[in-house]
Amino acid sequence: FETTAAAAIWSMLVPPYPSRRNAAVAASMIARRLDAERPSPLSAAAAARKETGLAGGDPIHVVLRVADSPREVVMPEDLAAALDAEPALLACFEGLSNSLQRCHVDSIASAKTEETCKRRIEKTLQLFRDGKKR
Repeated sequence: FETTAAAAIWSMLVPPYPSRRNAAVAASMIARRLDAERPSPLSAAAAARKETGLAGGDPIHVVLRVADSPREVVMPEDLAAALDAEPALLACFEGLSNSLQRCHVDSIASAKTEETCKRRIEKTLQLFRDGKKR
């Protein structure tokens, strides 16, 4: 029962990466990184409690696993094409840390219109041309 409840709660939360911090800090970090399309932490927890029959304060068992594969950023096709056209900028992007790559990719991927996406790609390319990372 505890494993099923934990899985239900954690399946509504992010991230897919491991945490080296204690459980309270990890839970706080996860709550701040919810996807825009997912419910807030409180409504996610309420929905999970309703689904699993848990009440507030009930113990759950959570297992965190160390990721054994490299973290990779999935680049949008438009950004990939733009970087392929300018190999120096691609090298700049590949030289960024995973978190900075995600910063740029997430900004572009979250664009709601094609126009915004193109504008963000151009802004990113210009930053790289100017020798800036962010």
